[in-house]
Amino acid sequence: MKVILRALLGVCLVGIIAVAGVTMFANEEDGALSDLKLDAINAAVDASGVKDTIQEELSANLNEIASATGLSISQTEEIVDSLDITSWTVTDLPADAEEATSFSTSASGVDATIILYDDPSYVTVETYGQELTFELPESAQDYASLFTLLS
Repeated sequence: MKVILRALLGVCLVGIIAVAGVTMFANEEDGALSDLKLDAINAAVDASGVKDTIQEELSANLNEIASATGLSISQTEEIVDSLDITSWTVTDLPADAEEATSFSTSASGVDATIILYDDPSYVTVETYGQELTFELPESAQDYASLFTLLS
């Protein structure tokens, strides 16, 4: 199960970081990304099509994911649909966010650290010296804890 999820989600999250990291501007103000910077990063991620690719890859591998997790195909499909990767957006992490857990993973030779928070609407991914926080849609928040399977 870890291998399949690591290959699908790990590579996909790293892909998002790589695309978004290229668009980052210098000089953050008080550690917070400006609205302009967030708009540019989200536009680059959306234009790259990587979120659509991630969602398609997850959907195309339902059988493998179900087999690895022991879930039924319908349960796996519900989870993949609920993750709604295409609705994830890069955002600033609220100052009061508290880390619940973090773990390291690797995919295609790229190391990443994934940080989950008490508030399940945020996930931070660190790789290539970049750190991006994603705001997850409500439908994905119940499943954010599944990312720990990547470790």
